[in-house]
Amino acid sequence: MKMTETERNKKIELEFILQEMKCSVCGAELYATDHGNNEITLHCASADARFWTFERGTPEQISAKEHWDKSRKEFFFESI
Repeated sequence: MKMTETERNKKIELEFILQEMKCSVCGAELYATDHGNNEITLHCASADARFWTFERGTPEQISAKEHWDKSRKEFFFESI
């Protein structure tokens, strides 16, 4: 299915916005952890936010989970 010019422009605009988004905790890149239904959720991509790599219940894991949670950004947009 061919995209209209408006659809292409909105896609380019969204891609630009997502490239400019950084983690509010550490400034690292964000990546999409969930998307669909006209919404996208982003989280920090840094190793410091990867809470699942630390042993459960340790101070390091708790700190990483807090980092992960604070970095979350959600976007809701209209259908193209």
